Amino acid sequence: MPNTIHIVIVDDSPEDRALVRRTLLGHSGKRWRFSEADSGEQALALCQQLPAPDVMLLDMDLPDMTGLEILEALTDEDGQISLPVVVLTGLMSSKNAEIALAAGAQDFFQKSFLDSQMLSQIITNSVERYRLQAKQREFESSLARALRNADTANQAK
Repeated sequence: MPNTIHIVIVDDSPEDRALVRRTLLGHSGKRWRFSEADSGEQALALCQQLPAPDVMLLDMDLPDMTGLEILEALTDEDGQISLPVVVLTGLMSSKNAEIALAAGAQDFFQKSFLDSQMLSQIITNSVERYRLQAKQREFESSLARALRNADTANQAK
């Protein structure tokens, strides 16, 4: 886990972005670095910069794109999302939460319940879970390659 977690806060409301920043800065146990976007297009551009952000906090309702469209844009041809995403929204039904999670979000959080300890833990867990999932995919890919090589070697005998 990095010492400083780089967070992209994606929300069309400057007040909501400031609230998220203040909430996280109220949790003294972590170091945060913030980038902000007020549109889907700007968020996707920030994700292309190097070094890439560690996590995205994503509002589902933006003026130019929906959160689901952003999740889709961040997903590669193998169905893997390029960074952990935590959905932040004003109102979210359990059905919408399920849809966001199925689309690749790591977690979700309602803005009306912002709490520094809880949001910090959700972000930390999402980054760690994403890292472990990437490690598992890498291991499974290596294992599949080793099995193919073993099959090829056995067929050559």
